[in-house]
Amino acid sequence: MKAKDFDKLVASIKEAGEIKAVLQDLVERKVNILTLGQYLRPTRWHLPVARYYTPEEFSEWKGIGESMGFDHVESGPLVRSSYMADRQFTAFGERTSNCSLVELA
Repeated sequence: MKAKDFDKLVASIKEAGEIKAVLQDLVERKVNILTLGQYLRPTRWHLPVARYYTPEEFSEWKGIGESMGFDHVESGPLVRSSYMADRQFTAFGERTSNCSLVELA
């Protein structure tokens, strides 16, 4: 598998252990930029939110992601893969000459 500088994951994860396992898999695959956000139910016909995470929990996950080796972590309830993407990509590009953008759908 080719190393990626940007990755997107949309999943229903309920336990901290599952989140850490996914983050570890991403680190091992050389993902450099991580965005963590909350699923928000767009309409009543979509799946309901199983649990709302607090801003403090997202702050903790930001620290965990950074300590695991991600170069850049954006983490918050309203964060999406495009959240401040230009700032993330520019900051990352300044630290490496091997910078490419790949989005997995």
